[in-house]
Amino acid sequence: MPPISIHERAFITWLAIFPLVSLVGALLASFTGTWPGLLATALLTAIVVVLAVYLVVPQLTKLYLRVLRRRQKPDAGVRARPQVEPTA
Repeated sequence: MPPISIHERAFITWLAIFPLVSLVGALLASFTGTWPGLLATALLTAIVVVLAVYLVVPQLTKLYLRVLRRRQKPDAGVRARPQVEPTA
């Protein structure tokens, strides 16, 4: 199986980042609400990048590759008929 394309990797990364930014941002909002914007953003991105790079993106990539492999396998429940060579 060839490696996944740059477009597939970009989508997987976005799929990891968007929910993480939303969730972590909401969780940190009350804690960092009075912080300067740059400092709050630095903390948010530090948490999100670590979670995405080491946890979420690798798991999503494994899941995506598993789905691709299942699509490429012939149906396991259907057996091909044996080829019989004609006799002369």
